[in-house]
Order: sequence, then C-alpha cells, then structure tokens
Amino acid sequence: MKTQLQTLRAIWIFIILSFIIKHNEAYASHAQGADLTYQCLGGNQYKINVSFYRDCGGVNAPNTVTVNAQSASCNQNINYTLTKVPGTGVDITQTCNQIQTNCSGGMYPGVQEWVYTTTITLPAQCNDWVFSFTLCCRNNVINTIQNPGTENIYVEAKLNNLDFACNNSPTFSNPPVSFPCVLQTFCYNHGANDVDNDSLAYSLIAPKTGANTTVTYVVPYTPQQPLASNPPVTFNSQNGDICMTPSMMQVTVVAVLVEEYQDGIFKGSVMRDMQIKTINCSNTLPYITGINGTNVFNTSVCAQANLTFTIQGFDPDPGQNITLTWNNGIPGASFVVNNNIATFSWTPGINDISNIPHCFTVTVKDDACPYNGLQTYSFCITVNGFTLSIATTNSNCGASNGTATVTVNGGQAPFTYTWSQNGGNGNQHNGLPPGNHWVSVTDNSGCTITQNFTINNNGAPGNINITSTNVSCFGGANGSATANVNGGQPPYTYLWSNGMITQGINGLTAGTYWVQVTTNQGCVKYDTIIINQPAPLLASLSVINVQCFGGNNGMATAYPTGGTAPYNYLWNTVPVQTTQTATGLSAGTYTVTVTDANGCMVQYNASVMNPSPVSISTSSLAVSCNGGSNGMAIAIPFGGNAPYSFMWNTNPIQYTDTAFGLAAGTYTVTVVDMTGCTNTASVTVTEPMPILANINFYKGVSCNGLNDGSVTIGASGGVGPYTVVWNTIPAQYGYTLNNAFAGNYTATITDANGCVLNYNIIINQPAPVFANITNTIHITCFGQNNGSATVAGAGGVAPYTYSWSTVPIQTTATAVNLQAGNYFASVIDANGCTGQTSVLINQPAVITTSLQTTNPVICPQHTTDLIANATGGVGNYVFVWSNGLGVGGVKTVSPTQNTTYSVQAYDGNNCPGTIVSITITVNNIDSITLLVNGTTPVCEGEEVSVWANVLDGIGNYQYQWNNGLGTGAGPHIIKPQQSTYYKVLVTDVCGNTKADSVYITVNPLPMVDISPQSSKGCGEASFVCYNSGNNPNGYVYQWNFGDGNSSSQASPIYAYKNSGTYTVILTVTTPYGCKMSDTTQFVATVFPQSVANFEATPDEVSVFEGSIRFKNLSEEADTWLWSFGDNETSNIENPTHLYKEKGVYAVTLYVNNKWNCQSEITKEVTILPEFTFYIPNAFTPDGDGKNEVFNGKGEEILEYSMYVFDRWGHVIFETNSLDAGWDGTVKGNMVPVGTYVYLVKLKDYRGKEHHYDGHVSVIR
Repeated sequence: MKTQLQTLRAIWIFIILSFIIKHNEAYASHAQGADLTYQCLGGNQYKINVSFYRDCGGVNAPNTVTVNAQSASCNQNINYTLTKVPGTGVDITQTCNQIQTNCSGGMYPGVQEWVYTTTITLPAQCNDWVFSFTLCCRNNVINTIQNPGTENIYVEAKLNNLDFACNNSPTFSNPPVSFPCVLQTFCYNHGANDVDNDSLAYSLIAPKTGANTTVTYVVPYTPQQPLASNPPVTFNSQNGDICMTPSMMQVTVVAVLVEEYQDGIFKGSVMRDMQIKTINCSNTLPYITGINGTNVFNTSVCAQANLTFTIQGFDPDPGQNITLTWNNGIPGASFVVNNNIATFSWTPGINDISNIPHCFTVTVKDDACPYNGLQTYSFCITVNGFTLSIATTNSNCGASNGTATVTVNGGQAPFTYTWSQNGGNGNQHNGLPPGNHWVSVTDNSGCTITQNFTINNNGAPGNINITSTNVSCFGGANGSATANVNGGQPPYTYLWSNGMITQGINGLTAGTYWVQVTTNQGCVKYDTIIINQPAPLLASLSVINVQCFGGNNGMATAYPTGGTAPYNYLWNTVPVQTTQTATGLSAGTYTVTVTDANGCMVQYNASVMNPSPVSISTSSLAVSCNGGSNGMAIAIPFGGNAPYSFMWNTNPIQYTDTAFGLAAGTYTVTVVDMTGCTNTASVTVTEPMPILANINFYKGVSCNGLNDGSVTIGASGGVGPYTVVWNTIPAQYGYTLNNAFAGNYTATITDANGCVLNYNIIINQPAPVFANITNTIHITCFGQNNGSATVAGAGGVAPYTYSWSTVPIQTTATAVNLQAGNYFASVIDANGCTGQTSVLINQPAVITTSLQTTNPVICPQHTTDLIANATGGVGNYVFVWSNGLGVGGVKTVSPTQNTTYSVQAYDGNNCPGTIVSITITVNNIDSITLLVNGTTPVCEGEEVSVWANVLDGIGNYQYQWNNGLGTGAGPHIIKPQQSTYYKVLVTDVCGNTKADSVYITVNPLPMVDISPQSSKGCGEASFVCYNSGNNPNGYVYQWNFGDGNSSSQASPIYAYKNSGTYTVILTVTTPYGCKMSDTTQFVATVFPQSVANFEATPDEVSVFEGSIRFKNLSEEADTWLWSFGDNETSNIENPTHLYKEKGVYAVTLYVNNKWNCQSEITKEVTILPEFTFYIPNAFTPDGDGKNEVFNGKGEEILEYSMYVFDRWGHVIFETNSLDAGWDGTVKGNMVPVGTYVYLVKLKDYRGKEHHYDGHVSVIR
C-alpha cells in the first residue's frame, strides 16, 4: 500500500469560514450521514442499529426511526420502529475545550451522532434479507449533485441467514464526518471491523435516495470522482481508503459499500452515506509515522510470536499538544502512549492465523482552536502460522516410556522440531516421563508454534503423603513419620532410609528421611520428609535500675528466643513473680527461670543498680543598678542521673539552671534529675546605692535668643567613676554645660555599672527688644518721593538708638523724603540687643486711559460713539480729547474717511494718565481683493480644500459657496467625483457683494483588488501575487510583502522563507500620481527542508572485503531510506552494507522529515575486483572421473600461460586458456607416476604480471 494511502486523515476541522458564511438550506433536514448495521444475538434474533449524523444547524433528530426488512425469496416485508439510545445525540465535533458549538447553544457549527436501536426476530431464514433506512433530506449546500435539498438519504444492509445462521455485519469505528483541506492530500477510512473475521470488499457507489434510485451528480462528477481533485480521487477496494487532493471549496456526498464473504460466499453487506466538505485550512495537521518511524504501515507476524512496534506523533505547529488514540481494532492487543509515542504490542494466537489482515486505526489529534486537527492512519497485520495435533501414549509405572507424535497442519515444509525434553526424533518423541511437556515446530518461513501436552501415568502410586511429628526440644529424639499412599495397586510395601519397613516410624531425631513405596505391580515411588526441631531455648534480659537512691522501683524483663512459644516465667523475688517483667525491685541480683510450651527450660540472672543522690552547688550575680532586676542566680547539680530539670521560685517561674532578670533578694531552686529525684537550695542577690546630683555654678543668657548661658554640676552614689552627657545638639560631655540657649536641659549621669540618672536644669534669658511704627505718610502721585515714617522702641534695656534702611542711612526716629517702597527700622538697647520692624510707603497706581467705540467700522454717512474710561490714581477723572472734541467721557463722530481720535485722563490729584487712540474705519468693498484657492489637480476619492481670502478688507464678510459647500471662508473639505468649478459670493456688513471661483481637476484612481492566500512548502512557501483590478498600461505597481521585502512587478511570484501570517499591501500608482492600495493576509507555512548528504567509508573497497560504512550527514531529516545500487535497501540511519559483486554502485540516500520535506543525494562507491590464483600440487588421472586434470583456477585474470616440464626440462604440456588443463598425457600416452615441474605466467585485471612455478605429482 502506498505511503500516502496509509495517512488516514479524518480531519475534524469544521469550517473556519462558517463564522461568516450562512448556509442556505431551505429544504434540508441537515442530514450529514447515516449507516445501518446488525448484530446476531442467537437463532433468528438480531439487534438493528441506525446511526444518524445531524448538522446541529438543522431540524431536531426524530425520536424514532423506521427500518424496513424485506426478502423477495421469502415474500417478507416488515417495518420495525427503532428508538433513540439513551445518552446518544452527543456532539462529536472536535473542538477545543473552551469552544461551544451550536449543538449546545454556541456559535460554532457542530454535528451530533444519534443512535437508534431495536431487537427483532426474523420470521424466516432467507439469503436475500435487505434492511433499509431513509430520511429527508440532504443539505442544500451540496454543490456536486442536482437538487440536493429535496433528495432523501438512504442506507441499507443485507443479510444471508440461510447459508450463515448467525452472522454479524461489519461495523464502522470512525464517524463519517470529514473536512479535507484544499490543496492538501487527504485520505479517509471508515474503520470497518468484522467480529466474524470475514473477508471484506469495499466499493464506491452512487449515494442512494431510495431502494432503486440514486443521486444525480453534476457533470463532471461521478460516484468514483465526487469532487474536484488533482490528482484524481483514488479508492482502495481492499481496505476502503479513499484519497484526494481537493482543488477548490466544495460540498459533496459519497457512499461506500462494504461486502463480507466467507470462503468466497456472500454473507452480507452494509453501506455508509457521508458528506464531505472541502475547506481552506489555517491549521497544519498533526501526523504520525509508520511502523518504528518508517513509512511502512503493513507487516506480518507469526502466531504465538510477539509483535511490538512504536508509532510517533508530530505536529508542525509550535506550541500545540497532540494525543494519540486507537480504535481497539485488534482484541488482546495493547496500545500505550507516552510522550507522543505509542507502543503497540500483540501476541496473536493460533486462532488469529489468516490470510485476511488484522487492521486497526490510529488517530492523532492536536488542540488547535476553535477546531482540533485530526488524522487517522490504518495499520494492517497478517498472522502467519499453522496448527499442531499431538497423539500421545501414557507411561507405565511412572517410567519414561510415554510417546508423542506431532502432525503439522499447514505451514511451509520442511519443519524443525524442538521438544521440552531431549531425545525427540523429528515429529516423534519416545521415552517421555509422565507430566506436562511441550513441543515447538518451526516451518521454512520461520514461524514457530508451541503446544503443550500431557503424558499420563499408568500403575504407579498417584501420591505419597507423609505425616510427621517434629522433635519437641532441641537435640531430642521423639519425632515420628507415617507414609499415606493414594493410587496404584495395593498392598504396599515400605522401606525407610533408616532401614525400617513399617508404614510409620518413631523415635526420630531431627533430619531428612525418605521412604520407598512399592505397589503390588512392582511400581515404585519415593518421597521424603524433614523432621524438624525447635531452635535452642535462649533468653536475653533487660534491666531498669532503681530510679532514686534507696528506692524500690527497679524492673527486670526476660526476652526468650527459640524453643516453642508460649513461654512461662518464674522470678526468685519475695513474693515470687511469674510475669515476663519483675517489678518493684530494690538494688540486688535476681534469677528468672523460662519454660517453653514443650517444657524446655533455661535460667538467667539480672542485677538492679542504685543511682547516686542529687546535690546542688549555687552562685549569684548582683543587680547592677539600685532598684534594677538584672541579677542572676546559678544552680550547678551533680550526682543522680543527668540530665536535670530546674524550677526557681521567681515570678514567673524559671526552669533553667540560671535564673535571669532578678531584683535584690533571696531565691530557692528545686533540681530534678532524669529519674525524678529532687533537691533544693537558696541563693541571695544584692544591689548598689542610688546615684545623686547637685549644681555647683550657674550663668543665664545675656540677650534674648543668644547661647551664652552655662552651668556646672556634681555627682555621688552608685559606683564611680561617672560619665556626664548633656542633651544638646551636638551633645556636650562633662560636668559643665557651655554655650547654652535659654531652655530646659538634661544631664545624663552614668556610673561604672551603666546605671543612669537624668538631672534637669533651666537656663533663663531677658525679654526681646521690639520696634513699633507710630506714624506713616504716603506718596501723592505715582513716582513721587514725599513719604515719611516714625519708629518707637520697647523691651530690652533702655536707652535705645535707631537705624533706617534708607540710602543714605537715617538714624533718627523719623525717616523722611521716602519714595514708595518697603523700609526696615532697627532699635538697639543698652546691652546691644536689637529689635527690627518694617514699613510700606504706598503710592497711587498709574492712571491708565482706555478708549472704546460702539462700531469701529461704519458704513458711509453713519455715526459711532467714542467712549473714554480710566483706572488708577485717586479717581474723579477728567478726559481731554484731540481733534477739537474738547472734554467729556463720550463723543459721537461721523467721519467721511478713516480717522484716528486721541484722549488723556486726569485724576482728582490732577495726576495725568496715559494717552490712547482709536481709528474709525469707513467701509468700501470696492477697495478689497478677493482670492479663491483650492488643491488641484487631485485623485478620485481624495479630500480637497477650497477657501477664500479677502485682502485689504476690514473683515466681517459673509461667504456663500455653490455645490452645497454652504458658508464660511473655509477651508472646506470635499471629495469631488469629477472636475468642477467652485464659486464664492462675499458680502460685507454694508450689504455690498463681490464674487470669484476656482476649478478643481479630478483624476481617476487605479483598480486594486487582492485576495488572501495560504501556502505551505518545504524551505519556502510560494505565492502567485496578482491584482484582480483591470488597469491600462503605464501604471506603477508596488508590493509590500510584510517581511521587509517588496516588488515593483505587476504579478510577481514571491516565496517566504519563514512561517507566519504576513500583511501584504499592493499599491498601484497612475501616471497622474493617483494611488490605490489593498491589504490582505498571506499565511505561509514553511517546513524545514531536509538536505540529504552522507559519506561512505571507504568509498572504494575490494570485493573480498565488500563492507562499506555509510554515515548520514543530512540536515533536518527524521527518516532515512538507503538504496545501495544492488537492489538492497535499509532504513537505518548509519548502516553498514556488504557488497557481494564488483562494480561501481550508485548509492542514493532518500531522507524525509516530519513535514514530508524530502531530499535525496546520490554518490558512487566502487567495489574493486580481487585477483586470485590457485594451483594444486598433485592430481590423479586414473579414469575415475575425479581430479583428472591439472590446471589453475582464479579470478580477474586477463592473460594466462601454463607450461609443464619433465625431469629433463622438456615442455610436455602448454596452454593459454585457464579452462584447459593437463590430463597427465604426452602425445596421447599417460606419463609415469612421478613429480613434474610447472610454470605459470599471467596478467591480472590491472595488467600486473605474476609468475608461479612449482612441482605437481601424478598419482594413480
């Protein structure tokens, strides 16, 4: 079977396009497939099953279906009702976990499998039963047959229960739902199985619409070519494989008929109707290898021989996971999957021998979303072998005189025989002892069959059962044995190994005894018995000593071994104790007597010891500071049994040998050793006197805020010497604090034990000096210097002096001639302490004159108002006008031409303000310039801006455009479809108008239309790029392939080196520069290209050696096939090949990888001929036809001459032919027996000369 026919790709990838395409199925019930099978239950009773495959986008499946049973020969026509099998209606769509199909309310198309069944009893046995099922209607989307939406789906099964009383129909293990990918080779197999192991024949038939009607295919499609495929659809009638390479997206129907035969006689048939929908696939399908990584899917095995091989799964898509499952097609076989490698193992039996192969299918599935990719592959195994029949004769008296004869049925002669016991002669074995035996027979094909057989025993005792009594105590002699015999011919005679001839013997010591039993017929049988004795009775003792000195709680325990349990105990305590453990013992030695169940005794002594008493030594560590709690008390125990536990009467209680954190006082400790013995002791902890401090010197701060204060202190108590640290920043050390500000200070006094006293001291200071402003006079007009201010002192120590921040400095209490601004005044007291304040001298704001008009632009002969205002100063403004207008806040004017007016304001202090002007414009439209502009030329569909500009005008114009542009100067954004004039009319505020226009030229766009594509390839994926739009010559094309590369050809062919989804953009430009682009996606799947290469070592070798090692140097290769040029092949990666003939051989290495990227390379190796020459040293020309001629033999000899000389040197024979030899005659007369001299001259195949000379003896 061709490799591609093995790849049964049952692809459960539903149509990704179906996300956007709606089915037009006005009439259809959405029936996608059906089949009908039957199972014999015995007699004429059968179980009928109908499987109906429903498109979940259609109507609901019926609750019941009807199957018709007809027989023309028996005149039968019966209808049976089948009901749904509970639990069916399962969604069999292979989706990823998170996807729901429309079978369960989701959005993705799905398919359900509904199974209907019933049990019937046929009224007669007929050879032409036909069971049929029909349902309306097929899917209306089928486009390869006529009127699909009105056509029924019809399937039938046939049965011959006249010639075959209880036949089971074939069944299908793979659902009939397939979605081949366009431009990908796809094979499908229904997985038909037959439990009766009948021969199956497959054929493609026209799908039926009734018992005698079929669908009509649209030309050119037929039942054998139901869709467009290149190459055409193929069908294997032996295993049912259907293969195709769809060339377009289609929906079609096919029907397969499976017929079963036994010994060439028709038994029955089933058919399956299924729908095939070809789709565009984005997922790369997973795949598996053949047997052990090869492309071979068929093999053979001998019965009783184990067949184990591996199947490996692959998925070219990174990140996807795959699963491998099988259809359990071969009973008794195992299929175990681990890390994407399946191991198949099967040991067929004799009943599996058949010329009909045993087949199973393997499905590999990925986890692509939304639909999984699947493929199904078939594997077929032919079981070879033969059967054995064995005739036996029994043995007599248990002797080796049985016989066995094997008869072989089938197989290929000659046969070899191996018997489980030596001595067999071919197919017969004599001298076999009674018991189980086997024989293995191997035929000429290498198949071995092993069969077990039994040689029975005539006359000997069937069984000897010896009952015995063992010796009671070690070394005793009270054992016994009795022989009990079953079978054979009584009476029996007995002979024991100790000479006794009775059935039973007594007074036995431990040991092995045999008995010989002889039947009345003289048949003898032996048996043995072992008389045992118990192990020697021993005991070991364990002792627990007295817990505390002088106590009586010791214990001793005896642990017996050997002898016979149970044991009894006796201790010499007062009173006596009889338990295994003696308790309540004081110090001393005790004796125990141990007696076992058989009365055997042993005695042992145990010594119980007294421990020493517990004693305590104590010490303490005083508290470091008065009132502290860091004292310690220490207990040191000795005597008793360590380790010890401790308990102090502290609060809380402490349990260590040292008590920590103690205040001054007396404490008690209790010590307990490991056995609970106790003692107590007391410990006293002391403490020092408290620390005291006093002031020896004090000085306060001189001026408020200064740091010239100081203080000196003294210390006593605690444990000297002392350290003193003041809480200043930075800290000061010692008894004296210097440079202190007024405030609270703390001196931290620490004694030699680290005890601390914090001593607080206050440093005082005088009140601060204050400066207060008592009078202020501000500026009259902005920018003048007639201000003044007066300051007065307070606080500190009088008298005071003054200082102002004027230039020059003024030192009186009052500062005069001040300009506006901020001034600082300082007051200094008698101690030089300073107080400071500031004063702000204000001035009025600048007087700012403003001028407005009710209308800055007027029409001729119109009036407008001029309005003056002012800010700043002190108010009460007066406005003075130019142009002879006088004074006043509002003036009405009516100029005849553009005129400028000015005004100035004065406040109540008569301070002048700024002068401002305004121009009144008299509107005249004839003086403006109107410009209309636009972007031209433009391309069709482009946005264009048109706008109007008025130059030399006064503004406030109204714009009105034609072509629906509305109002406003613009720019207006438009998309003109053709060349057009755009006109604007401008109106000023006085109602006067002016018009102008612009012409926009529109050039047409090119036509651009590109479609998405997908391509797969080895090493690269090629795409034919073309534009569906029709453009004239002269247009410029620019392709951007999304990977950094581009092309300016109109229809380039481009190949991607890497897999991916690429965004492809085509831009077409007209001679006028108009551009149009279209974007699509190219999906490239690039598989690594295998590169075949190898080396041969050596590449030239003698034919005598002939062995060449081949080393694979290929890249990206997973499988290898070597063709050695001598009709020999190998699929080993690095084979060694032995050439048997000379010559130059073309060695070809074919490699493939998991993506089916193939490569090959051919190199030559040379097998050199080997020159050889042999010549004998004697011959016997005596007429007996043996060894009559003397000549040489050799290989690769080009020229040859041989001479034979007599003892005098005369040539008595010569020849130039290697085939001609000396017959021992000279001129027709036999030469005398003796020794002669020969000389041979020859040239080998290389032209090298060789000379050989020697003696040859003539013997008769």
